[in-house]
Amino acid sequence: MSALSNRASIEPTVAADTAGMLASRHASADTFPGKNYAREDSDHYNDLQFTSGTTMKILTYIAFSVVFLVVMLIGVGFLLPAKTHIERAAYIEASPRVVYPLISNFREFNKWSSWARIDTATQYRFEGPTQGLGAIMHWSSEHSDVGQGRQQIIDAQPDRKVRVLLDFGPRGTAVASYKLDELEDGTHIIWAFDTEHGNNILSRYFGLLMDRWLGKQYEQGLHNLKRLAESLPTIANPQVVTEEITYDVGGTNYLGYLAFDNQAEKRPGILLIHDHWGHTDFIRKRAELLAELGFTAFALDLFGADRQVKKSADAESLSNTILATTDVNQEVFLTAFNILKKHPTVNTNQLAAIGYGLGGTVLFQMLNSGVAFDAAVSFYGNLPENISANKIKSSILILNAGNDTQVKHEKLQAFFRQMDNAGVDYEFKDYPNAERGFANPQSNQYAIDFSVPLAYSKAADEDSWQTVRAFLARVIQ
Repeated sequence: MSALSNRASIEPTVAADTAGMLASRHASADTFPGKNYAREDSDHYNDLQFTSGTTMKILTYIAFSVVFLVVMLIGVGFLLPAKTHIERAAYIEASPRVVYPLISNFREFNKWSSWARIDTATQYRFEGPTQGLGAIMHWSSEHSDVGQGRQQIIDAQPDRKVRVLLDFGPRGTAVASYKLDELEDGTHIIWAFDTEHGNNILSRYFGLLMDRWLGKQYEQGLHNLKRLAESLPTIANPQVVTEEITYDVGGTNYLGYLAFDNQAEKRPGILLIHDHWGHTDFIRKRAELLAELGFTAFALDLFGADRQVKKSADAESLSNTILATTDVNQEVFLTAFNILKKHPTVNTNQLAAIGYGLGGTVLFQMLNSGVAFDAAVSFYGNLPENISANKIKSSILILNAGNDTQVKHEKLQAFFRQMDNAGVDYEFKDYPNAERGFANPQSNQYAIDFSVPLAYSKAADEDSWQTVRAFLARVIQ
């Protein structure tokens, strides 16, 4: 009983304790979890708010930094040079006469250009004259360092300088230039590159790197040019040979002057026609200058060996006689021309004529009558009123004195229209402040002695001579 009694008393106690524990656990479960969950949600929300705010601050900072950087780069970009100039120089143990053809002929250019060696598969296309002013070369390459483009010679002064317009298409344009200075035993050459960036900021930044990249190409190119020029046969200073030649036309003796160098090869022949003052030392010296340049030059005599200009009236009388007696004038002209063509040094496929004053007027008479030259040059000569379109086959260079009262503006315009309509290949260059006779150093003295409007201009003389050389190089060399 006692055992049963004790067991009975224990069981209710255990049950009560168990029930109490369950009740307590149940109460705890009902009372506290909700409160804990609310706290945890609040903390999580606060965390999200902090994270979102921090992210926005970082993004805002980055955005402001990018904007600041862009503004700064643009601002600095506008402070960078709007132009880029690069140049390299070299000394070459060869005369400018050897170097010049290598820089004024694009086919020769490719023999030493560093870009031609970067991609030997580059495609080339040539237009215009072979050498000098107007020569054009197109190139196209798949190599990124070569690309494609076009270059054209826009200025050429033989043995002195060359300027080339470079067109890179969408990448813009630039000008390359070569300057040659003759030294006692060689040539100093400067090769330069100039381009303008305008308001293109990226181009201005790129300009900062151009000297490093392009400069190396220029240095290599000049190295190649030096090796090529120095490997070519040396052109010694030519020994000019001169000779007076008498020829008879209609019983009158005429005294011409021939000049050529002592080189063996055939070369272009040039006929020189003097001005109103007759066959003087001036025209002979021009023949010698042409001989030094590798031409055979013959200075003809229009008046006759015994007819000299001693006063203004003599010049006017003799000139008028020449212009009025066209048949005799033509016979004298053609006789002299044949003397030139028959000379053993002359290549008859390369013939030119240069006339000064009266000589320029006579030259146009001959061209209008069908006398054929490859190239013809008129220095301040009177221009014909009528052009024989079907007879003029020559390329013509006209060098005009702007202050020459004998050449009216209206006549010039009419002359241009006729030349254009006839399809004649011609160039016209005007020297606005120059008087007739600007190429002859004796013009100032003639002006004093004979009271005529003549004047020598050293600047116009030198520039016109270089223009003639470039023209002859384009047409007959």
